Amino acid sequence: DTSDGILVRTGEVAASRPKAVFILIGTNDLWTDNAPLQTACNIRAASEALHAQSPETEIIVQTVFPQNWAPEANSRVRAINAFLTQESTKAGFTLLDTYSALIDSSGRLNPAYTDDGLHLNDAGYAVWTDLIGRTLEQKSPAP
Repeated sequence: DTSDGILVRTGEVAASRPKAVFILIGTNDLWTDNAPLQTACNIRAASEALHAQSPETEIIVQTVFPQNWAPEANSRVRAINAFLTQESTKAGFTLLDTYSALIDSSGRLNPAYTDDGLHLNDAGYAVWTDLIGRTLEQKSPAP
């Protein structure tokens, strides 16, 4: 899906009043006419809509993953992620920086984490799930 698509479905998610929502969207926007700012604004708007409809829900926005299919698209990924980083405090969501954990020294998706240059493999999923797990541990109250 694209960031435009999640905007029309925030009500469905908020209706169940989840404790937390992790948002990961934007990769498919790279192949649309959406400019990076539009994608980032859609992500911010989705988080704001979720918060407005379910104020107790913790919103965690994940940065857009790097990719290797179209190297020039990574500049768009970095622009989206920069905006999300800048807006996270003002918009009231927690930012989970998945991008930094998945890049190699050239700023592309680390080949160890993908078999096709776009989708994560088992090693990539291990990195991602570790990040999510650590985020949930930080958000959970101590016993």
